[in-house]
Amino acid sequence: MTTLSKTAGSTNRGWIATAAGAAAVVAALVVLYLAYIPLLNDFEVYFYGGNRVLQAGETGVNELYAPRDGLPFTYPPFAALIFAAMATLGQDAGGVVFTATALLGAAVVSAWLTRHYFGLGRWRDAAADWRFRAVALAGTAAILLLGPWRDTFDFGQINIILMGLILADFALYGKSRAGELRWPAGLLIGIAAGIKLTPLAFGLYFLVRRDFKALGWMAAGFFGSIALAWALLPVASVTFWTKILPDTGRIGGPAYVDNLSVKGLLLHLGLPDSPLTSVVWLVLALALAAVAALVIKWAVEAEENFVAVSATALLMLLISPVSWSHHWVWMAVALPCMGFAIHRVPSRNGRMRLAGWIIVAFSALSFYLTPKYLSVMAGAAEWGKDPQTQWQLIVASLGVVCGMAMLVYWALAYRPSRAGLRRQL
Repeated sequence: MTTLSKTAGSTNRGWIATAAGAAAVVAALVVLYLAYIPLLNDFEVYFYGGNRVLQAGETGVNELYAPRDGLPFTYPPFAALIFAAMATLGQDAGGVVFTATALLGAAVVSAWLTRHYFGLGRWRDAAADWRFRAVALAGTAAILLLGPWRDTFDFGQINIILMGLILADFALYGKSRAGELRWPAGLLIGIAAGIKLTPLAFGLYFLVRRDFKALGWMAAGFFGSIALAWALLPVASVTFWTKILPDTGRIGGPAYVDNLSVKGLLLHLGLPDSPLTSVVWLVLALALAAVAALVIKWAVEAEENFVAVSATALLMLLISPVSWSHHWVWMAVALPCMGFAIHRVPSRNGRMRLAGWIIVAFSALSFYLTPKYLSVMAGAAEWGKDPQTQWQLIVASLGVVCGMAMLVYWALAYRPSRAGLRRQL
C-alpha cells in the first residue's frame, strides 16, 4: 500500500509539473500576442525579395536591390531564391508559416537541451520522463520570452531559422546507421551562409576539430549557393557582390544603441569610427577567436558539444561589425550552457561558481530586457531613440561584455588539468 501511494504521488507530481510547464508556455504565448504587435517589417523584406524572383521576365529580378519605399533587400541573391518559395504562399500565409516555424524552433531547442541535461537517450524514453516534459515546456516559455526571440516574432526575422539550419547540421553530424551514407556535415551551415553570410564563422569549429571534409562540404554549400544564384539571377548577383556587399552602411550604423558587437561596444565607449578603432576591433576579434578555438577544442574533448557550438555562435555575433540584439537568438543555447559549465566546476571552488552565476544574472538582465530598455532604465528619454548619452550607450552594451565573459568562463571551466595539458603537448 505504501509503495502504491508513493507511485501515485510521484505520478501526480509529474502531471502537475507537466501541467505547470504547459501553463508557462501558454502564458508566454499570451504575452507575445498581447504585448508585441507583429509588425513583420523584416518578413516583408523577405517577401519582397521572393516576389521579385517570381515576377515574369528580368524586370522584377533586376529591381531586387533598387531603392524602394520601406526597408531595402540586402541579402545575397540566393536568399531571394529561398524566399521565392515562401512568397508563393502569399504574404499573410507566409507570415503564419514563418512564425509557426520559429515557435517550433523554441520547443525543439528546449527539448534538445533538456534531454542533454538529464542524460536521457532516445526521444521516446525522454518523453516518458516527467522531468523532461516539465523542464522542456518551462524552457520553451523561457526561450520565447527572451528579448531576441520576442523581437524576432515582432519583426519576422530569419535568425531563428538560420540557427535551426546550423543546429540541424550538428544534430546530424556523424550520425548514420550501418550501410548508410553519412550526412555531409557542414552542408547546411554552408547553405545558411548563402542566405546570410555570418554563419561562415562556424568554419572555425570544423577547423579546430581538423574536420576538413566537413569544412569542404560547408564551402560546397556556400559556393554552390552563389553559383546557383549566379546562374539564375546573374544581374542581381553582380549587383550584390560588387555594390551592395561593400556598402557597410547598408544595414544601419554600427554606433546605434542596439548593436551588440565588439565594434558597437567600442563606438559606445566613445571611440571614433576611424581606422585606429578598426585596428583595435581586429585585435580584439582575433583574441576572441583564439579563446573560442580553445573552448571548442576543450568542450568537444569533454563531450559538451553544445558549449562548443555556442562558443562559435557567440564569436560570430561578437566579431560581426553589426549584430543587432535580435540576432542574439543563440542565447537560448548559451545561457543553459553556462549552467552546464557551472555544474562542471568543483563545489569547493565557490568563487568560480559564483562568478558563473553572476554572468548568468547579468546576461539574463541584458537579453530579457534588451539594450533599448536598458538605455531607458539608464535615463534615456525615448525607447531606442538617438541620441543617448555615453552612459546610456555603455549600459545598453552589457550584452557584449556578457558574451565575452561567457567565452572566458567556458575556457576556464573546460580547461584540462595540468596533467592533461602536458599530455596534449
